[in-house]
Order: sequence, then structure tokens, then C-alpha cells
Amino acid sequence: MSKPAWINHASGPVSRKHYNEQAIDRGYGMLHWENIASADPTDYDDKTSKAQREIRKLSEIVENDQFTVTFYNPLSRITIGKAESVCIIPATDSALQDYIEIKPYGTADIDADEYKWIFKGVKFDETTTIEVSPTDAPPLFDTDLHPPHWSACNWNQIDEEIVEAAYRGEPIPYVASSLTPTQVEVCAEEYLRSMFPSFRRTSTLGGEQKDVDVIGHIGPNHGPVLIAEMTGGGSSNVKDRIERLTKYQDRSDHLYLFAPSDSQPDSVPDAINFVALEEVFDHLDGNQRTESMLSEMLMHSKNQEEQ
Repeated sequence: MSKPAWINHASGPVSRKHYNEQAIDRGYGMLHWENIASADPTDYDDKTSKAQREIRKLSEIVENDQFTVTFYNPLSRITIGKAESVCIIPATDSALQDYIEIKPYGTADIDADEYKWIFKGVKFDETTTIEVSPTDAPPLFDTDLHPPHWSACNWNQIDEEIVEAAYRGEPIPYVASSLTPTQVEVCAEEYLRSMFPSFRRTSTLGGEQKDVDVIGHIGPNHGPVLIAEMTGGGSSNVKDRIERLTKYQDRSDHLYLFAPSDSQPDSVPDAINFVALEEVFDHLDGNQRTESMLSEMLMHSKNQEEQ
């Protein structure tokens, strides 16, 4: 499934409030990485690979006509749109200047010494770019889902259909992949309770609970121990969760891993029960109480599907 792009005005000079106010008004998504007027990653050879990847991403956004979510961090405002062009945005200490359109991976011929900062970015079509609110699309504002430490990248934690729905002003898709990590954890616990009615979440293992998502008992205090891990997918994430659970094989009677069906590896240790998030979603959707919970989580009414 396609992923949207992500631009975050979170660090360095690009995070200054007055620049963000001007950027959102003018339709800029931008980052810094040195005062050079270039979108060519090879011009950043002496910097970090992260710089090269983020600079490259700006051109990829335009080349791929990719839906882009821009988080104007200090303002807590989010826009969704598609970029018209890659651009260089010079700035004085007080204001962004007019953007200079360049080709993907191109450069601009300006004197960097004349400006306080030289930002690199993309220019959005102001007539088709929209701003959304937390009420419109809660997952987009869930900081647990935001790519950590990246100013420009693919947003792998969110499916493009969620972004497209928010862009069109439509309800979030009523599917498992629309759930946030916190909601997935709640749903997984509800699933476990339906399988084991006496299941109780506990913290019996004390400080070691930080290694896993859910620890509980089935029945009395000294009943069987159940440990569960959840992930939104990705082969490396699933592998990491399996490794964590494997450490507890000798200390738990039930080990569960919840993840999207398409991330299930070819081989899962016999001691670990792999449960697809889609299965959890369908299971809860078939129960009146938990169906109401899902509908509330996704601000959705079944009537919308039937119309």
C-alpha cells in the first residue's frame, strides 16, 4: 500500500514560529541542512547520510506526485497537498523571501552571504492544499505515529488512504490499518479478554514490563502468565518483537504477537501465537460492545458504509 510523504518543521531554524507562519501561508514545506542553494544530495557529501536522504526526498516528492503531510511543529498545524516544484527559499532573520523554483535535484544561483538562511523545500499548490484539524483526522496528529527525528521521509506508519480520506473530508477508512498504536493496544487487549475471559493486565514482572507491551494473568494472581507484543508492521519491527517475546518463553504460558497480516514472517516460533490485526478488527467488529468501541475510535458509523 502506498505511503504518504512527511515533512516536519521541527528542528533548527526551520522550526522558528514566524518562519512557520509564513511557510504555511505561502505553501512551503522546507528544511535546512546548511546554507547552500542546492537540492542535489551529492552536494552534502561532507554532511551525514541523513542529510542526503532528506534532501533527496524533496525531489522524490515532486517526481512521484506524492501526497505530503506537512507538520508545522511549533504551530501544531498540519496541511495535506501535492507539491508543484522543488524550491530554494532564502530568508532574512525576520522573513522568508520569494521562493526560487528549481528542477528536482537542481541548484539555484544565489549569493548565500546575502541571507541569514537558505532553506530547501517544496512548493505546494495553494489552491489544492488543505489544512486539517485533529477533529478531521486524529491519526495525523498522533505524535506516537510521527516519524522520529526525520524532517523529510516517507510516513511508513500511516497508509495513504487515511491521508486521502482526510484530504477529501471523508471518514477515516473503517479498517485495521486506520488504528493508532494506542488503539491497537486497546483492541489487542479486548481480543485477549474475549479469548480468556479471566485475563487481567498486571505488572507482575516489574521493571521488565518496559520490554513488552502487555503482561497479564489468566485467572488468579498466580494463574498462567500472558505476554503480548503489538506492532504496526514492517519486517524489522516484527523481527524485533519476536526476539523480545522469545526471551520470555520459559516464563510465560502464552505469548502473543499482534501485527498486520502482510508482515507475518514465513516462520514464527511455535511458542508465539501470531494474530493478524485484521483478524482482531474483524473479531471485535462482530461484537456489539466492541463494534461500538471501534466506531468511536474511528469516528465512524456503519450507516456510512451502507449509504
